[in-house]
Amino acid sequence: MLRTGEKNQYMRDVESVGALGAIMAVFPWLRTLSIPDMLLPRVLSESKKLPGQLRDHADKMLTKYGERLEKDSGAPPTFFTKIIKAEDDDVLSRLELLDNAQLYIVAGSDTTSNTLTYLVWQICRHPQMRKKLVAEVKALPDDFTMQQLKDLPYLNRVISETLRLHTPAPANLPRVVPAGGATIGDYVLPSGTTVATQAYSMHRNPNVFEDPDRYDPERWATPTKAMKDAFMPFGGGSRTCIGMHLAYHELRLATTLFWRTFPNSTVSTKEGMSDKDMDPDLFFLMSPKSHRCLIHAS
Repeated sequence: MLRTGEKNQYMRDVESVGALGAIMAVFPWLRTLSIPDMLLPRVLSESKKLPGQLRDHADKMLTKYGERLEKDSGAPPTFFTKIIKAEDDDVLSRLELLDNAQLYIVAGSDTTSNTLTYLVWQICRHPQMRKKLVAEVKALPDDFTMQQLKDLPYLNRVISETLRLHTPAPANLPRVVPAGGATIGDYVLPSGTTVATQAYSMHRNPNVFEDPDRYDPERWATPTKAMKDAFMPFGGGSRTCIGMHLAYHELRLATTLFWRTFPNSTVSTKEGMSDKDMDPDLFFLMSPKSHRCLIHAS
């Protein structure tokens, strides 16, 4: 893609899966309709092909990585290293291996990059925030550690506020009520009931977050218990995103390096770039509708 300037099929599939997956999750019966593709809206006809195409991508990547491990057993480990070893040890079947690989592809592709996009855009729009963040990251030694980034107060407030207002995965995360049922407020939920809470509404609840549509990292200087309880950019419970800590490392490192390198960056006005470009597409993942964010890096 960097050579040609055009997205390949893999990139198009990854971009599509969030939108198509959200539609199919809400209307699963659409999969059962016996309608010729030519009579279906394009988005639905494409959804039939997408699972197979993503599975093919996952299969190719696993095969390629497995061959690399055979040639170089000392290659740096990745998520795939352990799951490939699990297959070799008969812990995971090939089907389970493919399921994991497909999940890694979808969950790890656009979530962090979309968060970074909104973070840079917001800081570029707020000169005082930019000044404060730049001063903090510029004060680090050149050989800074991940622990030092974890300890930076303003950097982490900026990340938390970006994850709140521009949650990368804002859609429903279904859970099943356990045996014995549950009572939530005035509602009695029988066991086996599927329930879901989505972060988009939780993070914009005015009873929890004052002026919720305002981007304000300082709200995380003294977060209330209600704020902490409502904050769920990575889900919650036993199914919390397994990539959460990796994502935080990536966000801290990328944000620090960007603002140390380009401390005077601003939002570009070229090609008609405006705040409207950053209005979100809200499906399973959140991303700018325009699929662009033009920054004058300096």
